[in-house]
Amino acid sequence: MAADPQSRLAELEASADRIEIMRFYDSLPAATIEQMIGSWRGNRLPTGHIFDGLLEKFRWHGKRFDSPEAAHPPAFRYRF
Repeated sequence: MAADPQSRLAELEASADRIEIMRFYDSLPAATIEQMIGSWRGNRLPTGHIFDGLLEKFRWHGKRFDSPEAAHPPAFRYRF
């Protein structure tokens, strides 16, 4: 098992089951409001869920938070 959360996340991205992913998520500290502000790029963790890969098919990019009261809908990349 990886020593730091970023290394563990990389391991889970390569191969993981839903239980491993949820245990990892539950082990992380809660993010503060200050940490949430900004634009966030999404990432995929394949779990075998029926909707696995759906956001990627729609070219999901991530999410943006401008303040504690202002969050944008999920962002998707356009195809030109």
